[in-house]
Amino acid sequence: MKYLILATAIIATAAFAEEPKTTIVKKETICGETKPMIEHIMKTYKEIPVVGATAEDSKYMILYNKKEHTWTLFQFNDQVACILGLGQDVFFKDPDTF
Repeated sequence: MKYLILATAIIATAAFAEEPKTTIVKKETICGETKPMIEHIMKTYKEIPVVGATAEDSKYMILYNKKEHTWTLFQFNDQVACILGLGQDVFFKDPDTF
């Protein structure tokens, strides 16, 4: 429900060609040593890396299990990995249609 309200607010703001109002949200995350943390998710949920991205000060990776449709989103560096999100029912959009 929060996401629906947030999406509606962003769309309404964009319709008036104004920059959306933003806020910083602090959220608790599960973190651990990078290699064991990622390997544990891969082994336990049989997820494999399908997307990797590099930002200025960290990296991101999405692991995915095609059979079960589960996914996990990590933010990590050489020492620490944190799970930013996880769930089921992921969909992939054809990059040529962006």
